[in-house]
Amino acid sequence: MVRRAALALFAAVLVSAASGSARADADAEAKDLEARHYAVRYALRTVDPPSRIDTGGAAVFVTAPYATVRKLVTDYRRYEKLIPVFEQSRLLSRKGGAAEVYLQVPVMHGAATIWAVARVAPPIKDGTSETIAARMVKGNVSDFRAVWRLRPVDATHTILKLELLVDPDLPAPKSLIEYELKSAADRAVCAMRDHAEEQARADSSVAAAPPAPPTPPPATTEARTDGNKSDVARQ
Repeated sequence: MVRRAALALFAAVLVSAASGSARADADAEAKDLEARHYAVRYALRTVDPPSRIDTGGAAVFVTAPYATVRKLVTDYRRYEKLIPVFEQSRLLSRKGGAAEVYLQVPVMHGAATIWAVARVAPPIKDGTSETIAARMVKGNVSDFRAVWRLRPVDATHTILKLELLVDPDLPAPKSLIEYELKSAADRAVCAMRDHAEEQARADSSVAAAPPAPPTPPPATTEARTDGNKSDVARQ
């Protein structure tokens, strides 16, 4: 019995230490991104299924609440206005958290245009973080995938990431495609950051505004007088 209790206590300590380490790593990421004031680009080996093209990603620190950032990320209909990477965006359907979206993106400095209809899966929660993944249903490219990753830092700050894979099936060097993917992810997260921070400032201004003065009571109609007799008296 004593040995079993000791093992349980040891396991709990290990879990607590691992959880604390994960929180420390997450906080270190937030501090690093906040100090940089710009998006950090990265690349990932593409898996599930594998691709010859590496996935390009970017992460940015956003001075806006998680809910504000999430609302913009899931506003698929307005991507063409929110994210300069997209030339066109249309929400084709939406049901139960999933969506089907048409996206059109110019590439090679406008020399070509790629398009895809992507299915956006319902958001997946992982602790306090959330993942929103999209995958091509059809299009004029060999492959298209996108993953948004959102994590609240505190009540007014959020970490936002985007990971992109596009295999354009064009005679372009692999290194150039991967550079363009990281660049596109960078521009996308920065655009979302700017919109989210603008919305957060607007929301703060509304919240800080002084309350409107109370509405005065409606004016009463006074009886008019004619000489020494009022209209009311003559009735």
